[in-house]
This record gives sequence, C-alpha cells and structure tokens, in this order.
Amino acid sequence: MNDPLALSPLGALARIAAHGLIVRIDPSAAESARVAAAWAAGGARVFAFASAIPSPAPDGLADALLGIEAASPADLGADDDRVRFVLDGNDGATARRARIARVAVCADAAGIDRAETRGAGICVVQRDAGEVAAMAAARPGSILFAAAPPSDEPFDPRLGGLVVTAAGAEGGAEAAARLLASVRAARGVPLFGAVEHVGLYPRDGVDSAAIADWYARVLGLPVLEARTTYIGHGTLGRIEVMREPSGAPCHVAVRVRDFDVAVRDLEARGHRTLEPFVTPVSKAAYLADPDPLGNLVHIIWRP
Repeated sequence: MNDPLALSPLGALARIAAHGLIVRIDPSAAESARVAAAWAAGGARVFAFASAIPSPAPDGLADALLGIEAASPADLGADDDRVRFVLDGNDGATARRARIARVAVCADAAGIDRAETRGAGICVVQRDAGEVAAMAAARPGSILFAAAPPSDEPFDPRLGGLVVTAAGAEGGAEAAARLLASVRAARGVPLFGAVEHVGLYPRDGVDSAAIADWYARVLGLPVLEARTTYIGHGTLGRIEVMREPSGAPCHVAVRVRDFDVAVRDLEARGHRTLEPFVTPVSKAAYLADPDPLGNLVHIIWRP
C-alpha cells in the first residue's frame, strides 16, 4: 500500500466506506491467509483478522486494507505498521493510538453515540440490516455497517456497507463478488462502466513488439509482457497488443459491475455472447457481433 493517505486513519476509513464490505476472518478458520485470499479473488479488499495479520500478506492482498479485532491495546503490538484499522467490540475504545482507524461494533443507538464520541469513524451495528438502515437514515452523519443479509435480499443504500464472517475459503470468491455487486448496484454504479482497455492487432508487416516500442518511446508508457503485451499504467485505459493478427481493426473491452448479470442483460436484448474465458483474476466474453466499424467488443469483470 503506497498511498500515504491510505495509511492515515481518515484514509483507511474512507477506503472502507467506499469499498462497502468488511470480511471478518472467523477465529476458528484454519489457514486464515488462504481464506482471505479466496475472498479477495471475488473483489473483497478489507479484512479483519481475529488477533494477528498474517505475515507476509497473502497472495491477492497486496492492495487490501488489513486490520484486527483487538481485545486490548496490547493486542495491537508495539510497532505493527500493518495494522490499519481495528474492529473494536468495545464501542471504539480499544484503538487509542492516533494512527489506527477505529471501526466500532455497537449494539444500539447509545453505543453508536459512545463510539463516535471516542473517535470511531464507522460503526458496525449488531441489528437486522433493515433496522440498521432506518437508524442510518435518522443519523445522516454516521456511517453504519450491518451484517450481510440473505443472498436474495438487495443492499439497502442507506447503509454504509456490509460485514460478513468468512469461516472458510470455499465459495468465498463467489460470495464476495455477489455482495459487492449488490452494494455497487444500489449505489448507482452502472452495469456497463468504463473502457478497461483497447486491443491492437499486428498488421501490414508491423508486429506486436514494434507497436509496444512505439508507445514506450513516444509516450513513455510502461510495457508489461504477459500472454499478450500491455501498455500503460494501472488497469483502466490500458492498451493490449495481441500477438497475432485478426480480421478486426481492434477490440474494445468494457468493464462490467457484475459479469453474469451483464451477460444476461446483453442476451435479453438480442446481443449474443461467446463462450466466456475465466481466470483467477477476471471473467470476460466477446459479443458475437462486432460494432458498426467492425471492431470486436468484449465485456470484462475484475475483482
């Protein structure tokens, strides 16, 4: 985590609220690092461990926000720089150090008042999600999280977010993806979002290496060699250079909020999709028909 703001209490709280999902790793869960990694594959990025954060951080959690459920200040350790937040069952009273963000576990409105007075920026309220949503509506200055509701119940946008307890790795990726899709849909995140990347194909005697070299020389963009070549910073807005020519001028990849819902939406409107290709970090599928200019189009979901 390289962003200095993210290392501050305010930055950590902002990230938790923006993400909308806290995954508690059940104290009885064997191999807590593996459990967290499984949920991270579905997009989860905020984890609270029972007493200690695994070291080194598990695969897939390099950009995650990691915290612990501390019972006392001693549980935080003397200089544990990995602790960014504490999920605190004592109305936010445990995390006394200024650099630790406080996420309080509260039973009622009075507990929220005490926790916020003691510096808690987010409160996890141990009530039915509908009741917590009503409390949030009456307290516009509070950020209230509730336990994740049954799978068929949509997220209430009055809530600040959800908390779920992960007892195992199996099904974690699917559960995380489902919960986050519900949160994002309720918050108005569009089903079809930004262009994630465009794909260029070699043609007219110009190979992929020459294309990548041009963008690196002229624009100073970084080049990553993988199964294909990626040019640019981050993931959104990259250029993908394919190894082999295609009959299409290029392809356009559009990020989607929920892969399965996007496929159903397209096909319901008469736009057939081809067989999806799934990796541990993405799901993608091409539309059977190109756009009016002959460009291929595919949707892509990433955690």
